[in-house]
Amino acid sequence: MKKSTAVMFDRVKVIAQMARLNMKANDLVERGIYRQAIWKARNNKPVAILTARKIAEALNVELSDLLAEKDPDEVTYQ
Repeated sequence: MKKSTAVMFDRVKVIAQMARLNMKANDLVERGIYRQAIWKARNNKPVAILTARKIAEALNVELSDLLAEKDPDEVTYQ
């Protein structure tokens, strides 16, 4: 099986962490994260692994804390 280069965030975890930090999407944009990546993270869409790491870093959490329970190798693009 081909190794996945994208991960799925748990949208509730992302939104909750943003609320805990009182962050808006614009705050993440100011930290160098593309708006489209933020939208994907908040809407259960696949996000490139490198971008996912940047989002987790900007939210001051480990990437694994934000991921959906689904195995990242099962990610499919629609």
